[in-house]
Amino acid sequence: MYKTCAFCNAALDGDGGPARLGVGRRFAFDEWKGRLWVVCPKCARWNLTPIDDRLEHIDSLARVVPDARLLARTEQIALFRWEHYDLIQVGRPQRVEIAGWRYGERLRARNRERARVVIPLTLAAVGLGIAANVALGGSFGFLAWNLGRSADGFYLWMVGMRRVRLDETPVCDHCGAALQPKAKDVQHARVVPDAHADLGVLLSCPSCHHEGTLLIGPDAHALLRHHESLLSRLRLQPLLRTSRCHLLACRLL
Repeated sequence: MYKTCAFCNAALDGDGGPARLGVGRRFAFDEWKGRLWVVCPKCARWNLTPIDDRLEHIDSLARVVPDARLLARTEQIALFRWEHYDLIQVGRPQRVEIAGWRYGERLRARNRERARVVIPLTLAAVGLGIAANVALGGSFGFLAWNLGRSADGFYLWMVGMRRVRLDETPVCDHCGAALQPKAKDVQHARVVPDAHADLGVLLSCPSCHHEGTLLIGPDAHALLRHHESLLSRLRLQPLLRTSRCHLLACRLL
């Protein structure tokens, strides 16, 4: 069993407890599909455990559930506390239900980040509209309305402009320019199979607009992870409001 999170590389705390994995304090298990995760204490993402002996570890967790204390429950998912370990028992949930449990904490963190940008800009737009109305005696409410709505667009632009940290600076194979990829650059890239890695990302060059270089390994995963973060701000935020119990479970975790 690995000792660090596959997403943020933080150390997985705990000793495995009832799961007998040797690592982890928070677990999620699905008896129906035979899946077992260790929840990262830093980023709250679910790390799927290796398939070797996974069913035995799932059975070990299922045996302690009757003696555990129920903390939160939705239709098909329940959160239990056994001693100082947290156990999430997954039944046969719909995608929306399990998404609230898996990604709820991440979406809350992104909402807080968004609020730090959007709220000041919206307040500034409202103040500008009021000042314009008072100074000119006209109706400039549309100005404040449009500026307020553009705050979300500015936030998404800011996220898309974040640079992706790579081990080495890639160079365009066509024109030789150094590439400094940003999260938004993946919209012009292609994911391709690679013989030496799980996948490769064929990145386009912003200078010559040709397919510049092929990223593989950690660099490819880093670029896709940044772009996934940008897309999820548009597609996953409504899931945060699907169930009040999901938020309660995220706070407990």
